[in-house]
Amino acid sequence: MGWGMINLSELLKTIISGYVIVFILYYFLSKDIDNSDLVSFFLRLAPIFSLLAIPLYFLPAQRMIPIILCGFFNMLTFPLLNYLTKRKENITFNFPYDFAFGLYIMVFLASLQLVGQSFLPKIFLVIVLSLLEILLLMIPVAEVIYYGYYGENISLYATLAILGTENHEVKEYLKNMPVINLISNLLMLLVVFILVAYANVSFVYISPISSEIVGILLVILFFRVIFMVQK
Repeated sequence: MGWGMINLSELLKTIISGYVIVFILYYFLSKDIDNSDLVSFFLRLAPIFSLLAIPLYFLPAQRMIPIILCGFFNMLTFPLLNYLTKRKENITFNFPYDFAFGLYIMVFLASLQLVGQSFLPKIFLVIVLSLLEILLLMIPVAEVIYYGYYGENISLYATLAILGTENHEVKEYLKNMPVINLISNLLMLLVVFILVAYANVSFVYISPISSEIVGILLVILFFRVIFMVQK
């Protein structure tokens, strides 16, 4: 699909489909939740999908595949790993904020792409989007690595321990790391960046939008940044 506003019925179908998919995923990755949890989550999704509808109106979903994948990985990784770890335990759990965070990432990156394509050359926009996506993908990647190493999802205490690591401890760890491991990690990071950048090159395109829409999207971006910083 080329550049341009999409048909309203198509937009509505996309939003409803996304709404249903996210709600079903939340239901199946939660345990022993009641109707009030479901109603609360259903209502929580409404303003987020309303915000997402704005960039989707001007940016077809086919052009947002890297953005959607980035949001989905952040949305699903922790709830999925937690479900795999604790599904047999006699406890109740649900993670509405993880789903909301993933959706807000989509809103933020899609709005940024729309604003950026009105001001930036394509190569700069691709670099900016790729760097942000890689930074955001480091969260679910770290969770998967932790799960693979310990066989359980990362806990609050483990997260605090990682965040509490001091600079000299990091430097000492890097000094003691075998050179081959350091080089391989850097090469892996470079490969990931190239793959993400290539995906963005394939889907990002430049086409200006009106200053009024840019203003609306800038407001959305501002409040999304504030939300993510506070969370």
